[in-house]
Amino acid sequence: DESIYLAEVLWIEAGDHKSIIHTRSGDITTTTIFKQFCAELEDADFIKPIRFALVSLDAIEGIPGEDIKLIDGTIIGVSRDMRKEVKRAYTDYKMKKLLKKGGVL
Repeated sequence: DESIYLAEVLWIEAGDHKSIIHTRSGDITTTTIFKQFCAELEDADFIKPIRFALVSLDAIEGIPGEDIKLIDGTIIGVSRDMRKEVKRAYTDYKMKKLLKKGGVL
């Protein structure tokens, strides 16, 4: 088994009986089911914008319109039901990071 640091994970994609972990250095296919990743990362800085993707809030470059744009250029759609939640989570995450760095509002 290969160790993967959460800071390296951009997003995790559900596949047929497998998951694809998209990292800063490449993709890793695993037999771990997507539902397990969702459960394990529930309290981490990840959000599920659509049923087949779990996205690191740290990997989001922006939310132009109805999609998420990741730092590697990947575009992931956001389901209509999740749009407000995704924008709120991303804004809260950015605010938390700013305050941690001692930024001024």
